[in-house]
Parts: sequence; C-alpha cells; structure tokens
Amino acid sequence: MRPVIRSLTLLWAITATVGVPVNAEDLLRPPGIARTAQIPGLGLHAVETTEGRLVFLSTNGRFAVYGGTVVDLWNGARLDSFEAAQASASRLNIERLGLDPQDLGAISIGEGPATLIFYDPHCPHCQGLLAQLAALHDRYRFHLIALPVLGEPSIAAAVALACQAARDPEAALRRLLDRDFSESAAPRDPACGQPAVQRALVTAQLLGIAGVPYLIGPSGVISQGIPDDLETWLGAAR
Repeated sequence: MRPVIRSLTLLWAITATVGVPVNAEDLLRPPGIARTAQIPGLGLHAVETTEGRLVFLSTNGRFAVYGGTVVDLWNGARLDSFEAAQASASRLNIERLGLDPQDLGAISIGEGPATLIFYDPHCPHCQGLLAQLAALHDRYRFHLIALPVLGEPSIAAAVALACQAARDPEAALRRLLDRDFSESAAPRDPACGQPAVQRALVTAQLLGIAGVPYLIGPSGVISQGIPDDLETWLGAAR
C-alpha cells in the first residue's frame, strides 16, 4: 500500500505539472486516506479519501482512475461508491459468468446451495478443509476443483483426479479423501484429465486466484483461505 499512499500525496503536484483541468485537480487533492480495498485481477486499489471521494489507483501507485464510470461486468454492478467497490472485490457471480465446474474437472459432493472450492491435492490446509465437508454435505453442495500450484506431483494428481471424475465421480472422491495419488492411479490415456486441469488453471488466473484453498460461496462471497468457522461462513454466504 505504500506506493498507493505516496501517489495520493503527490497527485496534486502531478496534475498541476501535466495541466489537468482544475476540477480534476481538486478531485485529486485529498487530505488523507479513509479506507482502501484491493480489486482482484486488475492490480487496482479502490481508495476513499477523508473527503469521501473515490479514486482507483494502480497497485504500484502509477496510474489513477477518477471520474467517469467503472463497471464490474462480471457482477453486473457500477462501482460508484467505496461500498460498491468493496462488495465487488469480495464477490464473484459464478452464474453470471456461466462457469460450469464440471468443465474444470470438479468432483462434486452433497446437496443444497453450491460452493466452489479450489484446492491443491498435496496442500495440507486443503486436506484439512476437505475433512470438514463430511458434516456439511447434507445441507450444502461442494464442487472441488483441483488447482495444482505445488509442482509436478500436484499436477499429476490433479490430472488423474479430473480424468476419473469424468468417468466415476464417486471413485474420484474416495481417492481424493484417501489421498491416493500413487502412480497406479495415473490415467492410461496421457490426455485424459489434462484439458480440464488446463481450463482450471486458466480460470484461476482470470479470476485472480493467487493461492489455495479458495472458496466461492453460494452467493458469490469469496474466502481466500479456510474460514474461521466454515459452517457459519456458509450460512452467511447463502
């Protein structure tokens, strides 16, 4: 955040130097920062000044967006206030995006409002999260999407799981929960499962997912990491 703060301090001098019109110069003469929110996938921060003005700044503090209209096309929302920007940064409308978890090799479990969980097969925190689902799958549905970020063993396990999920979802779920990622589990067809894992990786990059586990709740609410109380979080995210 330091580059962003420094940019706000220097904006008056910059706008004066490049000859920005007076009204824009006044807009960018904030006495201080009230609050900030990072906008995922864009490298932008929404900054509300102590005067109640909204400015979007690049993470490195170089570029500023002020005036005009900023629209979140994925969520179908105008970012015309700090609250709107903050809400946009914390939600993803999966239905509006037309994202089908099965296209990403998802293993699905449970019935009810759906939550997407991106995980790495060899991630200990992810395994801890998966262990909590047994007590919740009678009320919620979970789409488990392998996102191999921990190297070659994770890639091999993700491909094997995606391959089996397309043929025998229940067996794939058992293998995941049992952590059966032995070489004997590898698909005979080298191409089986690879397209789904590649789509999952591309999707994660587009969504700005930087680590696992990563959850998208029924209402689109995001959790980067395991919620402190998963059941409470799911109830609030419906």
